[in-house]
Amino acid sequence: MSPQITVSLGEEILASAPKDQTETVEGNYYFKEEAVKDKSKFKPSKTESTCPWKGLAKYYDYVNSDGKVYKDLVWYYPNPKKGAEMVDGRWAFYKSKHPDLHIS
Repeated sequence: MSPQITVSLGEEILASAPKDQTETVEGNYYFKEEAVKDKSKFKPSKTESTCPWKGLAKYYDYVNSDGKVYKDLVWYYPNPKKGAEMVDGRWAFYKSKHPDLHIS
């Protein structure tokens, strides 16, 4: 049985999945969208960035139960480049930008 990988922010669990159902790329866990617990709290951000080998990344802000906004908490690749298909449709959580975020 694969260990569970859980993403939390304070007391709120944002995503959870068995490790073998995530993809690990460059030290980041990429979760299937269905592993995200309450997608209604994620709002599309205007932020975009480009990875040379994965392509265009888009972001989501997260609004917690108290109304606090965590800018660009999640990134994803809507149309990853050839060779990066493993991240297609998956969400990664921006731990280095948000020290309150815990992934374990």
